[in-house]
Amino acid sequence: MLACPGCGADLKYDINQGKLVCEYCSTDYSPTDDRLKQKAAQEEEVINAKVFTCPQCGGEMYTTDIDATAYCSYCGASNILQSRLEGVDRPQKIIPFTVTKEECLKSFHKLAGKTLYAPSEFKKESGDEKLRPLYVPYKLYSLTLDGNADLYGQSSFLDGIEKKTVNKQASFGIRGKFENIAFDASSGFDDTLAEQIAPFQMEQSRDFDSVYLAGSYANIPDVDAEIYREKTLQLAAQKSLDAMHSDFEGKSVTLADYPDGSSVSDHLPVRDFSDYTAFFPVWFMSFRKGNRIAYAAVNGQTGKVYSDIPVSLPAFWAGCLLLAVPLFLVLNLFVTMRPTTGLLLSCLLSLAASILYAGNYGAIRRREMHLDDLGYTGSGVTRNTKETPSGNRILAWMSGKEKRSATRMKRSPMEWFMSLFMIWPYIVIAGLVLFFMPVLFWACLIVGSAVYCLRKTGGKITFWSVVLIILAADGLVVREMNLVSDLWSYGFSIAILGATAVSMTQLIRQYNLLSTRPLP
Repeated sequence: MLACPGCGADLKYDINQGKLVCEYCSTDYSPTDDRLKQKAAQEEEVINAKVFTCPQCGGEMYTTDIDATAYCSYCGASNILQSRLEGVDRPQKIIPFTVTKEECLKSFHKLAGKTLYAPSEFKKESGDEKLRPLYVPYKLYSLTLDGNADLYGQSSFLDGIEKKTVNKQASFGIRGKFENIAFDASSGFDDTLAEQIAPFQMEQSRDFDSVYLAGSYANIPDVDAEIYREKTLQLAAQKSLDAMHSDFEGKSVTLADYPDGSSVSDHLPVRDFSDYTAFFPVWFMSFRKGNRIAYAAVNGQTGKVYSDIPVSLPAFWAGCLLLAVPLFLVLNLFVTMRPTTGLLLSCLLSLAASILYAGNYGAIRRREMHLDDLGYTGSGVTRNTKETPSGNRILAWMSGKEKRSATRMKRSPMEWFMSLFMIWPYIVIAGLVLFFMPVLFWACLIVGSAVYCLRKTGGKITFWSVVLIILAADGLVVREMNLVSDLWSYGFSIAILGATAVSMTQLIRQYNLLSTRPLP
């Protein structure tokens, strides 16, 4: 706790003024005021702070305000948190808050207001009191490269409509310096959140002083500096490859795994590799519902905002009904549709829903297992989740577990135009097959949809994808049988559309899993 030199009351850091203000006598002090310096504060390597530990998720944060109220920002627990007085390692640098709480809330509510079907609690101000100023620890790495580098990468390009990948190996002399490559050093702060609100401007950083923590909280840096060493070297290597752009016939090259299994650190002339800790300002808020939690984070320096925003099922279906009424009237008044045509459209809609359902599976799995959060997985709190690839190349391709050697390409408008131009022979062939051998065409469509779903789920069979594909296959069989009674077409159309509607509800729930997070 920082006391006012005049009256002894608590001081709080005022973001608008950039000064510390007494809550009782309203006197303000500059952070560099000698009267605020604690005993040998600049020479101490630890901060005397109150550390809060959540009994539910184990999350830890601390504050220098002894009378601070405690609730867990990471799991939303409002019960009494365990606390203790402890010396915490001090960082070397800090970026003070420049974005106020009011500005932060305005940005957040603007984002939520523009999001379709956002839950009501995201749009009203009932949870604003849980918005917390939080200093997140970051590790900042600096290194010098001086000597011969041997880098291995891959370049992708389009040959007509086919994407081709070529391996590139570059050996060259390099001399360069990379500074302040930042990664968050708290296992509780998800790496994906850190990436969304980046960057922070180190030009505005200051030497650390505990006076900036008055009225704020801070996470404990619990990620070892070695965790991000390899990723730091990969970034430096990629920047080096980007600088060699002209040496690769003008094609961009993406760093790739070495064929012999070695790491990039074995091939870079690294000199003077160092790291230090800095505190970056983040406005942080959580929304908990059941065993799921959504986070909102705002960059306390630039105001950049990011939030996990799920979809409200009642709002979604209300919107669908409002859209369905005029669509139904238009179709009935101006369009005459045969029962078999309606059945065909139902089957195609069912296949599209099965693909959408399977498409979210992999992304949900990565979030549930924190596979994109190196700080979390590297801290040793999760079990090994590495999958063993199939030895059969065909099975590996069908299950989506084949080794992918290149990143997704970004196509220019001209490349998109050429792709559309080059694809017309395939469209003609598909049309001929549909006209002369419709059964073969529909069979290929069903099998292709099933294989695509398997690739998206990594070989896992998802219930609703299977149900929708089977119903679509049955519907297409009924359509090709040309039964006399239209009741078969109507019956299968209703069954398929009903299953699709139920699957859409499951898809929204699946999306909500993707847009929220498991409890820490």
